[in-house]
Amino acid sequence: MASSFIKTEHDLQIYLNETEKKLEKLGNRLGELNFKRFIDKKNNPEIIELSKERSELMLDPDLHSHIAKWQGHVKDPTLARRVDVWSDTLLLARVEAKPEIVELQQQIAYTVMSHGYKVGDKRLSLGEIRSIIRANPNKKEREEAWRSHTELNNLVADDMLRLFSLRNEAAKQLGYNTYVDLRLEKNGMLTRQRVEDLLKELTEATQSYYEDLIEEGAQKLGINTIDPWDIQYILEQQGGVPKQYFPKDKLNTSLEEWCNHMGFSMSDYGIEPVFIDIPYNGLTMGLSRNNIKILANPDDGFTYYGTHFHELGHALHGALKTVDAYILNRESSIYNEGMAEVFGYITHDLEWLKKFHNLSDDIAKQALRSSIGPKYHYIRQRTAYCLFEYEAYKDLDQDMNELMAKTEANILHCTYDPTPRWASNGWYVSYPVYWQNYVIADFIASQIHHHLNEHIGSLTTAKEAFDYVVKNYIEQGALVPWLEKVKKGTNKNLNADAIIADLTNI
Repeated sequence: MASSFIKTEHDLQIYLNETEKKLEKLGNRLGELNFKRFIDKKNNPEIIELSKERSELMLDPDLHSHIAKWQGHVKDPTLARRVDVWSDTLLLARVEAKPEIVELQQQIAYTVMSHGYKVGDKRLSLGEIRSIIRANPNKKEREEAWRSHTELNNLVADDMLRLFSLRNEAAKQLGYNTYVDLRLEKNGMLTRQRVEDLLKELTEATQSYYEDLIEEGAQKLGINTIDPWDIQYILEQQGGVPKQYFPKDKLNTSLEEWCNHMGFSMSDYGIEPVFIDIPYNGLTMGLSRNNIKILANPDDGFTYYGTHFHELGHALHGALKTVDAYILNRESSIYNEGMAEVFGYITHDLEWLKKFHNLSDDIAKQALRSSIGPKYHYIRQRTAYCLFEYEAYKDLDQDMNELMAKTEANILHCTYDPTPRWASNGWYVSYPVYWQNYVIADFIASQIHHHLNEHIGSLTTAKEAFDYVVKNYIEQGALVPWLEKVKKGTNKNLNADAIIADLTNI
């Protein structure tokens, strides 16, 4: 339909249907190409061309004009919500779909994705680097692996600052102080102050527990000075269960067994796990509504099972929505991570460890105790990455290496080390203003699980709990704002009470 002929709500609906069909087709093709790029590590110029085409669609003046004209004047509630979501999406697009931003982002992302990290005379993958930092008992080798990020940092730091600057400039033109403020408000439905307050409340409430954990762990391991490359190693070693109990070759089986218990198979929804070297622990890619890939870069160990179930949560969150409109299938990235972590929490249930993983009661309890350290690292490291990013966008002229070192020393309780490495963080390129999502996800997941366990049943074993999650948190997509879904589903506004209880009930 020609946009000039939009006279009625019915006309608007037809126009949006056509626009969203084009957008979904572009998204699916880009998903296919990006998936292939992860496999063959080769850049495909079609990705740039399609990204530009999507940018042109999102920046189409007619689309912006029609959404602005109709917002607040649509009587049909579903269509009205659709217009509201489009309005927020288009405001973000005025920054994120700018051709110069898209092109620079793709350029940096490819450099990050294809980089090999130099340790000694070898080039290692990011997964191998992470394994060294996580589990190698040799402090010097952990340090060398940690510092190996400097080479990549130096390759992309100038471009990264330019990308930050372009995003900030575009956000300021829309009336926002920084790009962080724009993205949090329009994608996350939260203000930066609200996020910072939640993170501060959690950090302060768990500070003494965390300090005791890290200091006692360091003492047991004979580590006199706690450096940044020691943090994860210390926290991963406490009360650890031998990796043999959690082999990576059983990861997919563990997902399928739980799905079968709930009455379905992953293949029913086109969900397929794929083991591949990626610069993330896990990544879910929707190539279409019924073709969803769970990409994983795992090793043996309990932590990877949580990640795998988390990614299954992403896949189910995408597959089980009943809203047809493409734009209403696209929810806040904070909520996306929250729903994924709802399923990630399954692996931290004693019943899952015993019933589905066939561990003895003693080993299962030991596994849960051993998960506390990695959980603290997960939350603290992501909090540090998040707060660094917020402060970075406030002042792009400051020394970013010093800012990162100061932030990590404060949040992680380690020495100050300004080794250049901040720009090697791939999330700042491809997933900007995203790190808080992982932490707020724990707020969401913990609050939902507390409510389920108190009123309905365990998501690990009770089909009623699974059905409740699907009905109240997934099916409607963005038709209902995510904070409203959490409030209605748990009978409480989002708060820190449940996650604080989980982290301090040791």
